[in-house]
Order: sequence, then structure tokens, then C-alpha cells
Amino acid sequence: MPISKIQEGDIFQEKYPFELLMWLVLEVNKGEKMVKVQAYDLKSKPVGKPKWLSNTNKIFSESNLIMHGDGNFLYK
Repeated sequence: MPISKIQEGDIFQEKYPFELLMWLVLEVNKGEKMVKVQAYDLKSKPVGKPKWLSNTNKIFSESNLIMHGDGNFLYK
């Protein structure tokens, strides 16, 4: 997914195989093409520490985007 489409507050979740973690975008560094994310379990509890991932990581596909930072729910 292009870095220009990833926004702070977006939530990603792999759908297959079923992923038990959701990834919240905390920060986007467009210059470095890196995204800081925090994993959460299905009970909304943080898992581990925030980490930086490249925007080319498989989690950042449009099909894995379930909610925009503006609260627009996209889950299909």
C-alpha cells in the first residue's frame, strides 16, 4: 500500500489465516516510508511494544485495512 494512503489511527488486520492481532498506526514517516504500529489483541489490550515497519510489509494491504483513522469502519 502506498505510504501516502496510510494514516495515523488506521487499523489493519490480516483476514486469512484469521489473525488474532489488530495493528494500530501510531505514526507515519513518509520520508523513510516507515510506519510505527502497536499490536492489540481482540480484547483491545496492547501486545508488546510499538515497532516500526516498512510500508511494504504484508500487513499494509488495502484488503487488511479494517478502519480508517477517522473512524470509518471498512471490515468486509
